[in-house]
Amino acid sequence: MLAYSSEKKLPEQRSTVGRRLRILRMLFGYSQREIAALLKIHRSTYTYYELDKAMPSVATIITLAGYYQVSTDYLLGLGEDDSIFEQPLFQKEDKERP
Repeated sequence: MLAYSSEKKLPEQRSTVGRRLRILRMLFGYSQREIAALLKIHRSTYTYYELDKAMPSVATIITLAGYYQVSTDYLLGLGEDDSIFEQPLFQKEDKERP
């Protein structure tokens, strides 16, 4: 029988969720307050997500994935491919180019 210990961390994916949420939020230029309002949650709850002190619900993960146009696997750390940031959506336009 498996026993749960509150002292043990969940698998590595747990630590990537908050990091990826923070990176995406900053790339889109939103504050934690704005994303919390979008999700209809308190800002401190969202802050806990980014700090990996709380895990967003499945519905919240789905909403955020749709909003940021990434897969739920990516947000959950199941897809380690960071090449998503090389896509045009995340590229800043170089205005000096013809």
